[in-house]
Amino acid sequence: MKSLKAYSSDENHLPNRSRDSRVTRLRLTKLGDQKLTSLSQLHLEELKWLSTNIYSIWNDQDDVIQADKVIAGRKGAASDDIVKNSFLDKVSSKKSVSFELIRVYEKTKFTADQCVLIDGLWPRGISKKESPFSLWCKSLAPSKELRTYYGHDPKKYKKFCTLYLEELNSHDNKADIDTILDKATNSTVALMTATKDLKLSHGTILIPYLTELAIRRKKLEDY
Repeated sequence: MKSLKAYSSDENHLPNRSRDSRVTRLRLTKLGDQKLTSLSQLHLEELKWLSTNIYSIWNDQDDVIQADKVIAGRKGAASDDIVKNSFLDKVSSKKSVSFELIRVYEKTKFTADQCVLIDGLWPRGISKKESPFSLWCKSLAPSKELRTYYGHDPKKYKKFCTLYLEELNSHDNKADIDTILDKATNSTVALMTATKDLKLSHGTILIPYLTELAIRRKKLEDY
């Protein structure tokens, strides 16, 4: 291959690239394909976390701004600042579902009707007659096999997120999810777990998951 230095800066002396029929083909190795798949899964998990607060705002932004432009135009003040401030006011005042993750053994400000147990096992030491929750959603808990694999090992957390989301999407849990989302339309829902470290619990994954489902359901209702 000739070096570019062999050609003059005069365009007439540059090689005719339109006649260059050379083709470079790249093919992923099996290991490369595995690495790319793993990386894509991690990115999807990050997007799901971000979607909790951004998803609804991003999808509603265009419609809101267009409506504000029409209103501002009628008032004879189609200022970008007016449109921007009006949009931010609507976003801040927009009511959305709310969830909070708490330990089942801690004192809570929530009533039993607002609290939902999301573990697969009944918490030790909690009486069924005096339980702080009114609903037990076993279908939203990780499977026994997944709990055994994970063992709340921080090094396995990212992999656990992926596997748990796959379970949520494959399990027959629609009834439990609908019940929780119905509760969340009226007040904050407290998701209860016996897990000591809440940051490593499945509840941290379940909250953005339920929030996204609530947003989708609301859009279908509005449609």
